[in-house]
Amino acid sequence: MNSKIVRGDSKQQWLNKQESASIITEFWHTIEFLNQPVFPRESRENRKKVKKEEENLRLQNKFKPYNTFSVFHKLTEDCKINHFISEDDNKFVRNPEKGKECYVCIGQLERSELVKKLDELLEIHVEEIEKDYSKLACFGLKIEGSGSYITESFNISPLLWGIKIVQQYGNQAQKEITTKRYKDDLEKYEKILQKESTLTNEVLKSIYKEINNDYVMPLLIKESVYEGIFVYNRYLDQKTFEKLDNKSEDLSDLSHGFFTEDLLMVKESVQTNAYGNNSKMQKAVINYITSVCEEEKSTLHSMSRLDIKNNKEDIKRCLKPENLPMGKWPSKYVPALMQQVAINIQISQEKYLRPIFSINGPPGTGKTTLLKEIISNNIVERAILLAKYNTPDDAFIECSFSDGKLRNNGYDKFYYRYYKFKDNELANYGMLVTSCNNNAVENITKDLPNGSDLCDSLKGDKKTDTEQKIHGLMEIENLFSLEKTNKIESYKIKKRISDQKYITETVELPDIYFSWLAHRLLSEDEYQEKEFKEWGMISAPLGKRSNINNYCYHVLNPLIDDFLKLNDKRQERLSEFRKYVEEFENQLEKVTQQEKELILYSELEDTYRTKVEEFEKVKKAKELQIFQQKEILNQLIKNKHSNEVTLKNAECEYQVIKSQVIIEEKKIDELKIEIESCKNSKEEVSNKIVSMEDALKLFDRICILLNKETERISRIKEKKAEKEEIANRENLLKDLAEQELDYLEDLNKKYEDQNKFISKINNAIDNITKEIETQEKTCERYQVEILIFENKKVELQKQFCEQINKVKEKVDVLDSLFWSDFDSKDNDRSTNAQLVNPWVSDEFNRSREKLFFLALQVHKEFVLSSTSCRDNFINLAMMWQTRNNSDDDLVIYSKKDREKAFPELLNTLFLFTPVISTTFASVQTFLSDIKEPERIGLLIVDEAGQAPPQMAAGALYRSKKAIIVGDPKQVEPVVTDDADHIKRAFSDEIVRPYISKTISVQEFADRINNYGTYIKNLEGNDQGTWVGCPLIVHRRCINPMFNISNAISYGNSMKIKTNNPKDELCKKFLYDKSQWFDVKGKERDTKGKNHFVELQGKLVCQMLSESFQLYSGKPDIFVISPFASVVDGIIDMLNSYPGMENYKDELEDWCNENCGTVHKFQGKEAAEVIFLLGCDENSLGAVKWVKSNIVNVAVTRAKYRLYVIGDYTVWNKSRYVRLLSEYL
Repeated sequence: MNSKIVRGDSKQQWLNKQESASIITEFWHTIEFLNQPVFPRESRENRKKVKKEEENLRLQNKFKPYNTFSVFHKLTEDCKINHFISEDDNKFVRNPEKGKECYVCIGQLERSELVKKLDELLEIHVEEIEKDYSKLACFGLKIEGSGSYITESFNISPLLWGIKIVQQYGNQAQKEITTKRYKDDLEKYEKILQKESTLTNEVLKSIYKEINNDYVMPLLIKESVYEGIFVYNRYLDQKTFEKLDNKSEDLSDLSHGFFTEDLLMVKESVQTNAYGNNSKMQKAVINYITSVCEEEKSTLHSMSRLDIKNNKEDIKRCLKPENLPMGKWPSKYVPALMQQVAINIQISQEKYLRPIFSINGPPGTGKTTLLKEIISNNIVERAILLAKYNTPDDAFIECSFSDGKLRNNGYDKFYYRYYKFKDNELANYGMLVTSCNNNAVENITKDLPNGSDLCDSLKGDKKTDTEQKIHGLMEIENLFSLEKTNKIESYKIKKRISDQKYITETVELPDIYFSWLAHRLLSEDEYQEKEFKEWGMISAPLGKRSNINNYCYHVLNPLIDDFLKLNDKRQERLSEFRKYVEEFENQLEKVTQQEKELILYSELEDTYRTKVEEFEKVKKAKELQIFQQKEILNQLIKNKHSNEVTLKNAECEYQVIKSQVIIEEKKIDELKIEIESCKNSKEEVSNKIVSMEDALKLFDRICILLNKETERISRIKEKKAEKEEIANRENLLKDLAEQELDYLEDLNKKYEDQNKFISKINNAIDNITKEIETQEKTCERYQVEILIFENKKVELQKQFCEQINKVKEKVDVLDSLFWSDFDSKDNDRSTNAQLVNPWVSDEFNRSREKLFFLALQVHKEFVLSSTSCRDNFINLAMMWQTRNNSDDDLVIYSKKDREKAFPELLNTLFLFTPVISTTFASVQTFLSDIKEPERIGLLIVDEAGQAPPQMAAGALYRSKKAIIVGDPKQVEPVVTDDADHIKRAFSDEIVRPYISKTISVQEFADRINNYGTYIKNLEGNDQGTWVGCPLIVHRRCINPMFNISNAISYGNSMKIKTNNPKDELCKKFLYDKSQWFDVKGKERDTKGKNHFVELQGKLVCQMLSESFQLYSGKPDIFVISPFASVVDGIIDMLNSYPGMENYKDELEDWCNENCGTVHKFQGKEAAEVIFLLGCDENSLGAVKWVKSNIVNVAVTRAKYRLYVIGDYTVWNKSRYVRLLSEYL
């Protein structure tokens, strides 16, 4: 397969991502295959069983026999294998049945030698911190009791084989490290073994020699010693053998990892494109797998990340009442702010939420509290679906088996069918809790049904709680208290008559939710001899075979036999189912109405702000209008003034024109007079001329003809000349008068025009004056309107204050005061803000708690009145081989029928037991019959920071949604040096980022979670580490432990709210405060990497001796060290310390539970912790190896006192321990 990523369109990029996922899962599969377990050792519990059974021969059957135990025999060169079982038959007569298979492991290789050779081949230079004394088997196989070899059971140490491949192929080794090549290389030995009819010690020695020659010697590894073990199982009787033998652990299988089959399943499904494109969850799982290589390519950061810790709008949105869960876990306490944010996000259906949701839960921040709220909500949501059915069996579809030998191809003549949900949404609410931390799984499973703790959390406080709240809490306590409930159920229980005898009776017992069955499961108590406290069958640890057997024996089979097989009981329960459905729906309506009221509360400020904004908007509009009107008004005034100036100028010009007209008229008049005068003169002259011409004589006339001039004629000419002159002057005057008239006409026109213009200006001024008056009145009106709005706003504010103050009496609100506290630099104020659970009233909490109770009753009566549930439970018990069929036969279901039916049977079981837990190591076998993706509802991974990412692949593949809870700042995944180093043989660019041993399920889930925050620590990169939705309020440790943890790992972002210890407890503390004990000394063996310091150990023994006395027995104190050699040293010293012999019976258990390395204690707490450092000045490499994670976990196990014992001069070289010392 080509591993090169080709960038292209989104479809091609997704195909490339799927290809990468296939390569990564194949890499994980190979690493898990090579991750060989240590040489098998007999468990402490099994040793006790064998020892007790051997003693029983002397005591003549005083003790009840065990159903099963394993027998371990040491194999040496001269032993005879075929004699072991026959000799044991004489010792273990009460367990006559033997297992079909016997397990043989030969040769013990030192793991450290293998790692040393691997480092040499891969040129890895890493300082060894502690000597690894563990051994690995050289090879393993199985034989039958008769001594015959069981075909294809032989396997060589996969690590030894892998190192040989690295030696042989160098940097090309990754192509050869495959399971196919491994099987091919075993063929040579397989042929030798198959030729032997009976396997003898001589044959084993010859195989051992061959392997030494083929593998050990070429690697120049120190030859292993020929010694081994022979192990087989013994059973009480044939029936027990049939039930348990095929479920026993194969100790000889050196290459069968806990996750290999699941990783292969995921790889093949992705490789064939059958998985990855069909749903949001499938895409999320692909993104999970490829998250590191995508981050390497910088494509992961392109997704939108919401800093939910600091983004107020997102916090406000998440905390809306409509996002609250409908159910609540019974408790007077409520989740803190960020707990509620995480809960609301997880249960929401918002489109931006990815199906894999991670929560960052530092020590003591209430991860279990958060999970309880999610669990209660899931049960309520499923009850809503169940309540839709008239009868429970209406919720199922009948299905048939294919390969059974009985009726309808079934496996039981009566219960020959199984059933699946009609509505697959019902399967969404089953909850599978898993972790690599056994304590985490155990804590959740035991905590949920704990009735004492639940009822204690419902006790009101008269000093701080109102009478109404106390009364409400009491009502809820009455529902969940076995002492106060009036609900009873009839159970068949054993009553002890004597030590060896008992009788079975039907007894009425108080019941909340299958309470007696819950008690039987957790106490493994079949006898009702005292009051029990387990309130409900809410959770169960399954996974490994012993847990399944325990569950079926104490819970499932009693449920079937005491309730479900009785038809008349089921019919009676049907009316109870309908009654509780009605009560549930009525309560649901009440909760819904209360929620609506809370929504109104939460919207008060928004509504107020909206109205204020509307007022402000109108006010601004009016102010704008006023501004605009004033602008207009100013312009009008300017215009008026301008017109007035123009008018004044026009009037002046008018007067000028008028004066000019007068002058011109006068001039014309004068001209007219002159013209008239000329006219008169001309007429007079004309008359004179006429009279003079009339007076001419003949002579004059002849002279005229002769062109001669006489005096008389001369005078006439003069007169005519005068007349012409007068006429010219007249014409001139007329022309001048004409001009003057024209000019006058122009002046008159100007005069008229100016007069009109003046009138126009006057009119304009009048109009402007009127407009000014109008605009002034409009402005006044707007001012009045603004004043009215201001008054309304004041009234609205008054109403809002009255309303919000009333609301504040009932709920905490997200108001400006809250946000001021939220942002405050004052630690007390900001802490108080983080404690707030807004918009939730006590009344609403009590209603939701009652709804949760009624949801449980709906579930209970649904199960008890359902034939389909009965048949599914019976088939599940038979499939698990914890129940025989109706013919009393133990049946084996075909692979096809198991894979078809088991998902439906398990989802039905979730109706009865809503929370099922398992370790990651058991997921593969527990869910082996679920091959299809998304068949389980909700996967909850706890302490996910401890788990390597491949551990979760199979569980995620099978789930619809997942919550990943953990903290990358605590214990990192435990990866052996060989598993870590052999990764270096893989050079593929895609898998290269996956070589790191610190990567975890939590880190992968955080990467793809868009809800989270950045946390800074001492490493101090600019932005910090992106983590999932953060929990902030710490409630476990007092200071200085809290301050140390907060400074080292969380950038001082945490808030403390831990109660101080009570005075009675303080009396048992060794010292009145936490402190550092500076004890110098030499290590026990520096060369051998044993970091135990005798003088430090003596001080610890002295302290523990005193603590045992103070407690009169086992003290509540842990001894924690970074190093296994230091733990071993202190346990050895403590066992021989003077005075401790008084506590011999308790000391072994106490050391087993209370002494260990940091990894042992994540998820645990004690009143006091001794942090025993060890080391001297010659082990500075080990000192610097101790990282912040180790210090963080160690100090936060201590609730009230931390005692650090070490050489300060040496440990001052560690920046984290140095910082720790500054607080002590």
